[in-house]
Amino acid sequence: MEYHQLSSSQQDPVLLKSIRSIYEQAFPPDERREFCEVLRIAEQEQAFHVDIYTQNGETIGFITHWNFEDFIYVEHFAVDEKTRGKGYGKVILENLLTQSSLPLILEVEPPEDEICKRRIRFYENIGFVLFSAPYLQPPYSPGKNPVSLLLMSFGLINMEVSFNKIVRILHQKVYNYQG
Repeated sequence: MEYHQLSSSQQDPVLLKSIRSIYEQAFPPDERREFCEVLRIAEQEQAFHVDIYTQNGETIGFITHWNFEDFIYVEHFAVDEKTRGKGYGKVILENLLTQSSLPLILEVEPPEDEICKRRIRFYENIGFVLFSAPYLQPPYSPGKNPVSLLLMSFGLINMEVSFNKIVRILHQKVYNYQG
């Protein structure tokens, strides 16, 4: 599997089209930005990264993340539906885990159906811990709705102590929400 980091100087239109397709298929509108906004942020925000994974010229998946001082926040992570269940997601996530000693934080939907429960188990099998405090993801843009989610963490971080600080950073820096 090959790893590529999206950069403003190197934007392959075919690769971008495949990432956009995976992104829009994997996340409902309230849980994602417009794709042009992802590209804009990738160009303008030094802390924001889009890592793309391919194999034999085919896009396998991607992971977007924000590198903050005390933690890395995984904003979006998806594997193409044609390659799900083959272990690629674990490899992609473990690659990010080996790039830094900082804790990782990500959002998940509450375990209200089997798909959400499976997703949480996937992360738990890698070593993430579910934090049960309610968390509200602010709307990505006007006209979109906030989403009730939960946070999961990986690494040395005390969520009981750090939860409010993490939420404040996510709301301000990722969602541009001051509420």
